[in-house]
This record gives sequence, C-alpha cells and structure tokens, in this order.
Amino acid sequence: NVFEWLEFTISFLLKDKKNKILIKAHPSFFHTKFPNKNIIFDQKLFNSLYEKHKNNEQIIIFKHPIKNVELLRKINKKTILVSHHGSAILEGLHLGFKCIGSAKTFWNKNLKLINHWENISEYKLKLEKNWGELHFCNKKDLYDVCYQLFCDKFSLYGKRYWQQIICEELKIDRKFLYENSATIFNDIKLDKKKFEKINKKISETIFIRKLN
Repeated sequence: NVFEWLEFTISFLLKDKKNKILIKAHPSFFHTKFPNKNIIFDQKLFNSLYEKHKNNEQIIIFKHPIKNVELLRKINKKTILVSHHGSAILEGLHLGFKCIGSAKTFWNKNLKLINHWENISEYKLKLEKNWGELHFCNKKDLYDVCYQLFCDKFSLYGKRYWQQIICEELKIDRKFLYENSATIFNDIKLDKKKFEKINKKISETIFIRKLN
C-alpha cells in the first residue's frame, strides 16, 4: 500500500547520507472538509511517520497543508520529485522538475512524463540515479494529458463529467456533491424515470480514447 511505499522510500534514501528528504503531507489529511474515518486513519499514520523521523537531520516533514506551487517555486530545480501517482506530479513537471513515480498512474505509461517503475527492483534503480541520469518530461505529452484532464468536456472538470450531470439533474452544487457524496448517494431516492434519464446521459459520455 502507499504507506508501505512511503516507508520503503524513506528507508532506502536514508542509506545515502548525502540525501536530503522533504516530505509533504497530502492536504486532505488535515482539511476540515474531509472529516471521515478514512482521513482520521490517514492522519494517525502520518503522525506516526512524523514522530518516527522528526529528529532526523536528513528529513524535513511539512505536517500542515501548503500549496504545491508555493513549495515548488522555492526549492532547487535539481530537486528530484518522488510520488507514487496522482495529478500533483503534473504540477512539478510543468514547473520543470524531473519526477520518479509508479507506472500505475491515470495516464498511459508510454507517455514520456515521469521516470517510472513497475516493480521494486526498477524502483531501487531509479532512486539510485543522480539528477543528470533522469529524463525531463516530453512537453507535448504533458500538455496532452493536462488538456484531457482540465479542458476536455468529458474530464473531471468538464461540463459532461458524470458528477456535473448528476448535479444539474438533482439541482445541487458541484462542490456540495464533492464534499458530501457519501451522504447524498446513501440518502438519495429517485423515481425510475429520473434515474433512467441520468443513467442515459452518463452512458453517452463513456467512450474509449486511444493515445498515440
């Protein structure tokens, strides 16, 4: 799991005394809009990690939320960013950083974005490389993924995304749905006609995209 991955990464990097490690907590760990049991468990795990490494001079841990852009604009461009997966990687790539991450992301691994790994052996090899041995992203691939994620009408932020369709049909705010989805979907009661209408609209947005 991701916690085991993080512990493994820290232990492996600490073997080289020249390494300096900066760990940034995911903002959802300490955000009041996510007060559910899973986040509480994440907080406990992160706090245990903090207590374990807080006195290690090789490690700096940001325990409280900070915007990625605020951090990335202050650190050396030859800092290597390491993340398991997620859209935060794209921010680092856009600002000119080299990144190491899992091949199991939401984009096709054939796109030249990150220095990816598919198993522990490959991951060790990537972590042992110097900055100069890692590749930058291909800007065309980066812009393609960013367009599909942020601009495409069927994407997470698009007008035809399934959440947006539900919000329009139920006349609720998108932000409210995002922050209260578990409650909404547990309590919702739709008549058959309304359900079929929503289902049809969402079905029409499903298609297979082939990336060259």
